[in-house]
Amino acid sequence: MKLGRNFVIYLASSIAAGALPLVLMPFLTHALAPGEYGVMVTVTTVVALIGPLVNWATTAYIGVQYFKVPAELFPSTLSSVLILPIVNVAVLLAVFLLARGPMSAWLDIPPAWVAIIPVMSLLLFLPLMAQTILAMRDRAIGFAAIEISGAAINFVMTIAFVLWLGWGWEGRIVAAIVASTTLTAIALIWFVRRGFLRRHFMDDVFRDALRFGAGGVAHDLANNALRLGDRLLIVTLVGQAAVGTYAVAVQWTTIMLTVLTAFNRAWVPFLFRSLADDTPAARQRIVRYTYLVWLGLLAFWLLFTLATPIGYNLLVDQRYHGSIGAAFWLSLGLFFNGIYLTVVNYLFYLKKTHILACVTVCNLILNMSLAYGLIGIYGSVGAALAFAVTAFVVMVLTFGISQRLYPMPWLRGLAR
Repeated sequence: MKLGRNFVIYLASSIAAGALPLVLMPFLTHALAPGEYGVMVTVTTVVALIGPLVNWATTAYIGVQYFKVPAELFPSTLSSVLILPIVNVAVLLAVFLLARGPMSAWLDIPPAWVAIIPVMSLLLFLPLMAQTILAMRDRAIGFAAIEISGAAINFVMTIAFVLWLGWGWEGRIVAAIVASTTLTAIALIWFVRRGFLRRHFMDDVFRDALRFGAGGVAHDLANNALRLGDRLLIVTLVGQAAVGTYAVAVQWTTIMLTVLTAFNRAWVPFLFRSLADDTPAARQRIVRYTYLVWLGLLAFWLLFTLATPIGYNLLVDQRYHGSIGAAFWLSLGLFFNGIYLTVVNYLFYLKKTHILACVTVCNLILNMSLAYGLIGIYGSVGAALAFAVTAFVVMVLTFGISQRLYPMPWLRGLAR
């Protein structure tokens, strides 16, 4: 079955790509002081945070439309949608240039890097769009090739710039820029050769994508803030050294995030295709697979928790071992996030992103409030605890809303 085959490919790809940063961890934690590590993490955090503003949920929109529009109209649909990120990054670049002084002081990073952040975010867009289309076409190997190539280039360039040339945290950022620029060029060539870029502009598609993204971007921004905003709070309340230590816990838990990402890449095409069938048998099949996924997630989280102390002793410099408590709460939050991923895509399929945005924005407010209070009591571990609590809340609310809007036979599926 393609779901199982694609999951194995995505998982292998994610493990291969995710293993490279873990291999670098002993060297980076030795070469960089916690404060330098913190600056590096702050830059990459802001790049990720503004990603939804650049993307405007266009990748999610294209994923939904792939099975809904005729094949001959897909290139015009894609070309019309691509205008949104171009306009958005131009606006963001102007804002960041004007505000680089205050942002530099707030984030404690050099002003020149503030201005580069929107460009770094744009360079991530085209490879992501190419991967979305490949996933919808069940081209898991092509998807994996992009992911592994980017990680490999980043790995080699990091060794060259940080370890050989001694560029410090800046070398790590430059390595990421080189990798994303290379992938952007490859993705652009792929779009052209496949005939996906057309001059035909479809204003109705553009307006539909704009509406879809209005809800989607709010959801994605809030979701990113739930995952990344804690680092900015730690910078403000504690300092860069605490962010550097906390970031090691985040890096360790990317092992679990890698598995969740691989699962979701395989799950979304399977789910959308099954929902398009819209038969009782298809719904029961989805429910049964969902239960199996939940059991697998629980088993994986338990094993991951047991392995965390061993991993820290093998891979992490002693200066960063204080973050092991944060790693537990972060992994628990990711477990809840994995269950959330099995139900949230119903809302994307129904194009009810505005409802999802309301849920995630409310939970963002809860997360930031909890994190602010808990960081003051427990330090960076408080941020991880706040993440776990809000991930649970998002999971429960999303399940309830998706069930109300698209009822699934959860009890009948359990009985079978």
